[in-house]
Amino acid sequence: MTKLSSLSNIKSIASGVEHVVCLDFNGNVFTFGYNDFGQLGLDKIRSKKIRFTLTPQNVDIPPTTKQVACGAYFTVCISEKGNVCVFGSNLEGQLGLKSISILSPIRLKTIENIDFVECGRDFVIYKTFENELYVSGANNRGQLGTGSIQIS
Repeated sequence: MTKLSSLSNIKSIASGVEHVVCLDFNGNVFTFGYNDFGQLGLDKIRSKKIRFTLTPQNVDIPPTTKQVACGAYFTVCISEKGNVCVFGSNLEGQLGLKSISILSPIRLKTIENIDFVECGRDFVIYKTFENELYVSGANNRGQLGTGSIQIS
């Protein structure tokens, strides 16, 4: 076991297949690991795309994040006000956008007032402050609960 001395004051941790996201008590987000789909959210602050990073890097989003969650190759961040910021793979539409991959954090304008998020491999479930549920992404096994199976 090795201590990660570069991180402190960590509130929560989420992990995908080969990436890790840490949230500190000040609302700052740090990522490390594999980045081929932009799941680390670092490409905006780098002059070239990085394939991976061995040390935690601060993600360039406002320090108001209250929750982080990961799917296989994507990341979702929820702010105190209920805004959603996403980055990484969108091959199954899990990020709710038209691009295949989102290399830098982007705020979703189509959904807000989010209280909590949970991610599966290629899908996302959002719970609003009003206790409504919204889903996006892969539904080839009915995992979105929509009453039908959708294969992309």
